[in-house]
Parts: sequence; structure tokens; C-alpha cells
Amino acid sequence: MQTWRGYHTVDKRSKIIIYLPEEDVYGEIEQVGAYGSLVSYYLDGIYCKVMVPNEDFVIVDELIIYSEEEEN
Repeated sequence: MQTWRGYHTVDKRSKIIIYLPEEDVYGEIEQVGAYGSLVSYYLDGIYCKVMVPNEDFVIVDELIIYSEEEEN
């Protein structure tokens, strides 16, 4: 994980899936911050990438992507 100005970039092998109740959409965390996180999602076919306060979304799942090449 990389740190940039107090934010943690999510590992490229990991996808943190969130739910935004106010927008009624699912998205993905790009960078995690102490009070807010950079979140990306699609709303009505439009790609959005915005800072969202951490209390405004719910973490649904974390997907970790494994590659056969990494195991060898």
C-alpha cells in the first residue's frame, strides 16, 4: 500500500466494494483516508470519481484478485 498526503492507495490486487445509500449505487474505493475516501462508481451511465466522507458509505466486501503467475 502506498501513502500519499495521508491517504492510502488500495493495493492493486484488492478491490473494496462499497454501497452509497444516498445515491443507491455500488462503487469501489480508490484511496482510503481518515475522514473521507476517494470513491469511483457509475451513476446513470456516467463514471464518477469523488471524495466521500467515510460515514456516508457502507463497505460491502473486499475482493482480492490472485494471479497464477504470482504463485509460481
